[in-house]
Amino acid sequence: MLAIVFLTGLVKLLSPVKIPNLGLWHYWLGIIMSVAAVIHLWRMLPWLMRKYRR
Repeated sequence: MLAIVFLTGLVKLLSPVKIPNLGLWHYWLGIIMSVAAVIHLWRMLPWLMRKYRR
């Protein structure tokens, strides 16, 4: 997911031609990636805390 968001941003910045709706795709993929990262952190944080308390 990170690679896709990175590539859409890079193409948007470096492309000499306008690609319709690429900015919108980049925006929504970034939001989806952010939500997925928060969910992943929420699920894995208890396991991480147990692992390092030992």
